[in-house]
Amino acid sequence: MLRWGLIPGWAKDPAIAHRLINARVETAAEKPSFRGAWRARRCLIPANGYFEWTGAAKARQPWLIRRRDGEPLFLAGLWESWRVTGDSASSGRFVGYEPDDRIETFTVITTQANEDVSAIHHRMPALLRPGQFESWLTGVPDAPPSTPPGQLAAQAVGIRVNDPRNDDPDCLLPSPVLF
Repeated sequence: MLRWGLIPGWAKDPAIAHRLINARVETAAEKPSFRGAWRARRCLIPANGYFEWTGAAKARQPWLIRRRDGEPLFLAGLWESWRVTGDSASSGRFVGYEPDDRIETFTVITTQANEDVSAIHHRMPALLRPGQFESWLTGVPDAPPSTPPGQLAAQAVGIRVNDPRNDDPDCLLPSPVLF
């Protein structure tokens, strides 16, 4: 299992992962944090859907975005392998690991939102279809292709999803728009 939030192999502090959960397709090939993975460590991230939020900070409406046909999504991603340092093994999220253990992390490639989701958010994951997997993984395209409109649907869900301790199917239940 890979952890979400890329930790580049050269990183001294694993806290960088919190800032590297997404990589813009427009700049990932040049940014130091993503450049090596862009060239050599691409991945596919299977998902049933993903969440975005609208509204002000205190009143945020969660939305579940999925394929209209119910099939899984495949998000374009990058991955890295990071070596646990002595400091990391003694505190924080890697307590219990030994120094020099390897942790594999990933980030999601994002692109400009298509018409299906642009009213909710201006960015979206770069999505791949089965016929595009090999070219993405082998580094043939400079960037994943855009997702044509009409393939995704957004559904309002309850604020239960706003708390990461809630990790169950109830997070996917439809809800009226709250905010």
